[in-house]
Amino acid sequence: YVLAISLLATVAHVRLFMIGHDCAHQSYLPRKGWLNIMGTNFGMVIYYGALISFFGLESVLLVFAPILLMSSTIAVWLFYVQHQFDEAYWEREETWDYRDATLKGSSFYNLPRWLHWATGNIGYHHLHHLNPKIPNYKLATCHYSDPMLQEGKSITFWESFRLANLALWDESARRLISFAEFDRTSEPTR
Repeated sequence: YVLAISLLATVAHVRLFMIGHDCAHQSYLPRKGWLNIMGTNFGMVIYYGALISFFGLESVLLVFAPILLMSSTIAVWLFYVQHQFDEAYWEREETWDYRDATLKGSSFYNLPRWLHWATGNIGYHHLHHLNPKIPNYKLATCHYSDPMLQEGKSITFWESFRLANLALWDESARRLISFAEFDRTSEPTR
């Protein structure tokens, strides 16, 4: 049972997160957003209902709960570290610029090639901000097609662990800092 449910879970997640995500941006289909959303919801009810009726709720949860927990944790990590780096672009409304926010406000997460594939090219997330209609399978080609698109910050897998601690914007230094750095550099309050 576990193998069958795992296989079905993998197929469902590929459908929902890789294909479904691109369809939501209308990169495959003409503008039929409402039908797409309702079709996905209906498909999920049928799919999970069939799994539960065939295998039972407990068996389905034993397989899906760890998958959901692990994939959600990885997804949050991937999106978080791509926006949290030392020189991230943070501007007030009057000086904010769309192009700079797009290319300097999120990073190119330079993952190993197999991780780019496994994550649907999420490392090229900065291009998503520039144009959300670019499908994930075209992001790498797009990134390397124009030197301007490579101007932003590039971070590596190992570097991302250090960046995860950055949480505060230092207005005077114009960069993100960690709580530890804030404690070292700030003056004590009375």
